[in-house]
Amino acid sequence: EEQKIMLVTQRDIEVENPEESDLYRVGTIATVKQILKLPRQILRVLVAGEERAILDNIEVTDPYMRANVTVIGEDEPEIAGDINKEAMVRGLKDMYLEYAMRNPKVTKDMANQIKDITDLKKLVNQVSANLPIHYTELQEILDETDFMKRYELLAFKLVNEVQIMNIRDEIQIKVKERVDEHQREYILREQLKL
Repeated sequence: EEQKIMLVTQRDIEVENPEESDLYRVGTIATVKQILKLPRQILRVLVAGEERAILDNIEVTDPYMRANVTVIGEDEPEIAGDINKEAMVRGLKDMYLEYAMRNPKVTKDMANQIKDITDLKKLVNQVSANLPIHYTELQEILDETDFMKRYELLAFKLVNEVQIMNIRDEIQIKVKERVDEHQREYILREQLKL
């Protein structure tokens, strides 16, 4: 109705016809913006997420699932003082932008869009929605109802991802140095044979 749908994630993406027990409970109510019919009976649907909700129960499964849902009311986060709020906004932006610079999956447009957000609640929601990490980690963030805990969880995941990238880069540098050293040794041995 009114182009509204409830989006929830499957626990196991391999399940062809999921039942209620195969779905996470917390998801997003979204508005359908566009539907494109592609070859091989594939539909591409463009949606805009609006608010988080809990899947209460599925009423009907045929021809599509229809469910009762409860919107998760979200008050404005209570943060003592504008300075604290600004510090949280800047801190999250800095973490995301550092992550975005090093991750090719994050587009420059998305990074610039995040850079322009000044509202803390909107920033947390946008960063969460545009963080290319495993769906189970994103579900953890979506499931958290306490705003401050969600902010901290998101910040922790961002810092963790940047640290993983740092370690990965260090390992790649060490491996490259070792390969280069072995190649030099091989070339020297071959030259000595001549």
